[in-house]
Amino acid sequence: MEIKRIKNNIKEYLLILIALVAIVFCLVEKMYWLSGIIIAIAGMVYLLYCFNKLSNKLLRRLSYYPVLVVFIFTVIVVIKLFFVEIFHIPTDSMEGSINPGDRIIANKLEYGVRLPNSPFEIPWVNLAFYLNKSAREKMGQPWWQSKRLKGYSEVEQNDVIIFKSPQYNKITLIKRCVALPGDTVEIVNDSLYVNSIYLKNDKVTNYRRVIYTSNSNAVDSILNEKELFYYHYMFNTAYGIVVQGKLSDISQINTYPFVDSVISFPNNDSIFHNSSRFNWTKSNYGEVVIPKACMKIKLNSRNIELYGKTIEQFENVSSISSDTTAYYTFKNNYYWCMGDNRDNSYDSRFLGFIPESHIVAKACLVLYSHHESKMNRGRFLKKIE
Repeated sequence: MEIKRIKNNIKEYLLILIALVAIVFCLVEKMYWLSGIIIAIAGMVYLLYCFNKLSNKLLRRLSYYPVLVVFIFTVIVVIKLFFVEIFHIPTDSMEGSINPGDRIIANKLEYGVRLPNSPFEIPWVNLAFYLNKSAREKMGQPWWQSKRLKGYSEVEQNDVIIFKSPQYNKITLIKRCVALPGDTVEIVNDSLYVNSIYLKNDKVTNYRRVIYTSNSNAVDSILNEKELFYYHYMFNTAYGIVVQGKLSDISQINTYPFVDSVISFPNNDSIFHNSSRFNWTKSNYGEVVIPKACMKIKLNSRNIELYGKTIEQFENVSSISSDTTAYYTFKNNYYWCMGDNRDNSYDSRFLGFIPESHIVAKACLVLYSHHESKMNRGRFLKKIE
């Protein structure tokens, strides 16, 4: 009995020590909110321990099990809300790093937890609101101002991040952060430059291009010979052949005399900065400076066209005009995110700048992959880079 008591004491002291170390770490990192959560959970564990020691069997059951149910429910909600969440990937916009069918684990703690801005974002609790008709009418709208708790790291270039769409808050997206607040972005003939440095994209092996030709039968024969996937498509007033495959194979087709041109698949109708002034496309964009907190801009017509929508939507400014003030200083940080599969990615070129407040988590690990009724064993617990 004495040995058993000593073992139990050692376990208790070990748990207390782990909790204290975790609390000290949180305090050193100034993550005071997390230390509060640890103390609350530790308190509930101690309460369960005390109830389990009650000598009265009936009282022990009446006290222990209700608290246990509340404890389990609280832990599940806290884990999903503050620590990690699993997301399903339906599209190929990040193909090369993350494939369709992947279930990924995202770390919410790293950048700091983005608190919910509506009850629909609180796991389990949202079930009660789904049943309420008047509440459902406001689904997707912010009920209160969202805040971010302090994390232990900052977003870095090339991080794969999960964020809420700036245009549709209820849509969650995953892209690679290619530019940080204050960086300058430019895309020239599908090549990405950040601060005038070329960012090579070696993740993608499958590209989509459009071939314009005076001899479609000859091109069809070549594509069939190379075993490339293709189809014919009407672009405005001209027919093109859309082909998908390795860039080296597609580039060879441009050497034939009957091929007029090989270009990226056009998708410019919803470009964020789509105007006669800029005339930018998804293949040729910018240059544009990503806004950062305390960055001051002159409110000329060009800058109002570049940043006006962002300022009015995310800076709590009802209307921006050079008539009221000559300069504007940004309050928040913004990011520029793109899919690794840039030919087929709905990203910052269409969404605009990503506000820091919209960042949800960092994608860390592929838990498993299941696509088209097949399990891809090679992607089990694969690190996302």
